[in-house]
Amino acid sequence: MNPFCKTSVKILILPMLILLISNGRLNAQACGSAQGDQTTYGTGNFWIGYVYTGTNFNNYQGYVNEGSVATPNFYEAFVGPNTTYPTNGCSINTNGFSVRYKLSQSFTGNYTITVGGDDGYRLSLDGGATWAINNWGDHGYTTTAYTVTLSGTTNFVLEYYENGGDNIVSFNMVANCTGTGDPSIYGTGNVWNGYLYQGMNFNTYKGSVTEGAAGSPVFDENFGNPGGSNTNTYNTNSCWVTTYQFSARYRLTQNLPAGTYTFTVGGDDGYQFSLDGGNTWVISAWFDHAYVSSTYSIFLSGTYNMVLEYYQNGGYDRISFVQTATTLPVTLTSWSVTAMDKTRHR
Repeated sequence: MNPFCKTSVKILILPMLILLISNGRLNAQACGSAQGDQTTYGTGNFWIGYVYTGTNFNNYQGYVNEGSVATPNFYEAFVGPNTTYPTNGCSINTNGFSVRYKLSQSFTGNYTITVGGDDGYRLSLDGGATWAINNWGDHGYTTTAYTVTLSGTTNFVLEYYENGGDNIVSFNMVANCTGTGDPSIYGTGNVWNGYLYQGMNFNTYKGSVTEGAAGSPVFDENFGNPGGSNTNTYNTNSCWVTTYQFSARYRLTQNLPAGTYTFTVGGDDGYQFSLDGGNTWVISAWFDHAYVSSTYSIFLSGTYNMVLEYYQNGGYDRISFVQTATTLPVTLTSWSVTAMDKTRHR
C-alpha cells in the first residue's frame, strides 16, 4: 500500500476514535450471556435490577437482586469505585454504568420513601410513566424524601447512574402512623370532634381530638406550641402531627333555640366556618396570615351541623371559636286562675 494512503487512513481514524470516545459512543457491547428480560418486576420485597454499561442504559449486562424477605429497603455501594461488580451475566466496571430496578408489590397506608444516590437517581410509582422523585444529575451522595398514600399494587421503577467517583444507590420505605376512627362524625353536647391531618389540605389523617365542654362550645387552641416552633408535635388519639403545614377539621351538631347568634372565629393561618356541614362558608379567611379574627351574626332556630376548618403554614399556630347568643324573651300570651277547694287539703 502506498505509504501516503496509510498515513491518510491513520489521520482519518484517529479523530473519529476521539470523537466517539468523547460522545460516550464507544461502549462495551451487550453481554451475550446476560440473564433476565429487562422488563419483569421483582416481587415479595425483592427488586430485580437490570445493569448496563454507560450512564444511559446503553448495553445490557445482566441482572442483580436487592431487598430481603422482610423489607424492600437496600443500600448498595457496588463493591467500591472503579472496580468489578458481578451480575447474572457479565461483570461491569463500576465507573460509568447504570441500573434500572423494578418491584411490583401491594402496599396500603401512608409511607415516606427516601431514595439516595451518587450520582443520579429517580423513582417512579407508575412503571416509569412519571417520576415522584427525580435527582437525575451528577452529584455526591444525597437523599430525597417523598410521602404518599398507597392502596393496592404499585409498580416501582428506581433508576440510577454513576459517572465517576463513589457509587451508591439506596431505597428506604417507612410506614407512617395513620389515624383511626371516622372523621365524618359530629360532636354533640357542645363538644367538638376535631380531626387532624398532616398537610395543609387535609392530606394525611392522623387522628382525633375534642374541643369545648358540656357548658360551652368555646375554645382557643395553640396545639401546645405557643412559641411557633415548626418542629413541635401535637398528639391525637392515634398519632402525632408535626405543627408545621398541618390542618384540622372540627365538627359539632347543635340544636339552637330561636335567637340571634354571634360567632367569632380566629386563626393563624387560614380558617373557615360553616353552619350547613361545609356546603357554604359564612366566615372565610382561607389564606396565610398572622392571627386575626372574624365575626358573623345571624338569627337561628333549629339543628345545625357546624364545621370549622383550619390550616397552618409555618410559624405560630392557633385557632379559636367563640359563640354568644341573644335568645328571644318568653312572652305571656294568656293566663287563667282556678279556685282551690281548701276542704280537700285539710
